[in-house]
Amino acid sequence: MKKIIKISIIILAVALYIKFEFFPTSKKDWHTINQEANELYEAGKYDEAIIVAKKALKIAKKNPDSDFVNLSASFNNLAEYYREKGDFSKAEPLYYQAIEICEQTIGTNNPDYATCINNLGLLYKEKGLFKQAEDLLKQALEIVKHNSKATFDDRRDALINLADLYETEGKYILSENLFRQILKMTERVLGTSHPDVAKCFSFLSELYITQDKFDSAKILSERSLTILNNSIGITNYVATSCMKNLAVIYIQLSNYAQAELNINQAITIDKIIYGETHPNIVASYGILANLYEMKGESKSAELFYKKSIRSYEKHYGSNHYYTATALNNLAEFYFEQSNYAKAEPLYRQSMAIIELTLGTNHPYAKKCLNNIAKLYRTTNREEEAERMQKRAEEKEGIN
Repeated sequence: MKKIIKISIIILAVALYIKFEFFPTSKKDWHTINQEANELYEAGKYDEAIIVAKKALKIAKKNPDSDFVNLSASFNNLAEYYREKGDFSKAEPLYYQAIEICEQTIGTNNPDYATCINNLGLLYKEKGLFKQAEDLLKQALEIVKHNSKATFDDRRDALINLADLYETEGKYILSENLFRQILKMTERVLGTSHPDVAKCFSFLSELYITQDKFDSAKILSERSLTILNNSIGITNYVATSCMKNLAVIYIQLSNYAQAELNINQAITIDKIIYGETHPNIVASYGILANLYEMKGESKSAELFYKKSIRSYEKHYGSNHYYTATALNNLAEFYFEQSNYAKAEPLYRQSMAIIELTLGTNHPYAKKCLNNIAKLYRTTNREEEAERMQKRAEEKEGIN
């Protein structure tokens, strides 16, 4: 079976643990507006969420001394909405303002301060600044490990974020060790049949997919769904994440009928949870496109690759790295069809966006360079291919 390797970013709501209202609220009007912003964010309406979050920040700024809690939370929330859009230049200073308020009011040995630096660490992860991200995530973890005010959720979520960073970096052994530690913690505290155990299996399943360990990934996704079926049901984002994982797995195992069943079920449930146009649904388009490509249904594959691009552009903008991955995947499709004239500009556009948003040293940038080198080599442009390959090799070990 021919295996299609693509740059993929599947939006999984369980992947990162950003906390929004990490303090108790004190003003009803601020709380109402802040909640409205959060609901818009959850619905994938990021531009609208930003507008409302700015109103909440304006209210919090009116009385910063007595309402430092709301002020810090407002900066943090607005930063997160910008981060989701891929507007890192606007998000970063807002995170720093939230951190500064925490330092001045509650000190640095506090779970809420840990939340602030954790969120900045996640921003650095997405920017490809892995060393800075790791330092902050480890610092946050140390705070919640040794502070009596920290909850089980605080400690577990800090471990999840660090494990996810290691997975992104390709440090799979470190990532797996942490995810298994999280699994044991969760089973010990909540029991082996708790829905949060299903989340842990989902994390491990995705990690195994990344390593092409499809049999192990399949077992864990199925265990996760069994727990959910027997507890809270499958109308939730953890279940749809597992279904998407299973769809990817079945594509690789050439069980296309089962893959289609799983991805269509995930889309149906996501639409019930989020509505018709939520970003979580967009991630499914790429899986559907890959499925149709592997089945040899080229027209349907091309349709969904293009639909994926349009949807990412609508939600995140044309210069977001999610859009870049969708462009890369369409380029890969054209390359496999030997349509090199269409593939090349898409590869270049994808690489330009990745370097603009994530930086020239991000692992995705290296993948883009390798893809272009592959195309040049196939079209007998060996000198250009060597230049691209050299640029890709120079990025080894930078992060």
